[in-house]
Amino acid sequence: SEHLPWYREAELKHGRVAMLAMLGLVVPDIARIPLPDFEAADLDFVNAHNRLIYGPGQGPMWWLLVFCGVIESFRFKELGLAFEKLTLENAGDLNFGKGFLPKTEEGRVQMKIKELKNGRLAMLAVSGCLTQGVAFDAHHFPFTS
Repeated sequence: SEHLPWYREAELKHGRVAMLAMLGLVVPDIARIPLPDFEAADLDFVNAHNRLIYGPGQGPMWWLLVFCGVIESFRFKELGLAFEKLTLENAGDLNFGKGFLPKTEEGRVQMKIKELKNGRLAMLAVSGCLTQGVAFDAHHFPFTS
């Protein structure tokens, strides 16, 4: 299908975000960024968004928006605003970390398959953690009451 590269790009992007989100759900209960904004013990995934935006353009959540916007703008520059240069071969390829890929073509294909599968698992895991955390009012890892 002509839309398959776009779907692959979206799946990889969502999978990577979900993998980072899973880290973001677990790590703050183990270690916190040593800045006043992040040190409150009652800061959790339910209230973090509202508490970390102080106003238009103010607060740490805006840093995250700018960071993601910069990455996306480089991607648009590379592929075109309509993603007209997107193919199955370059879908999800941010030109970052290629030195860590296996040296053989078969190894690279296997690594790409692993990334897809891990991303799919992370999407399910994050949705499960968020749902369970809210449903059972358990907002900290391991999300049990």
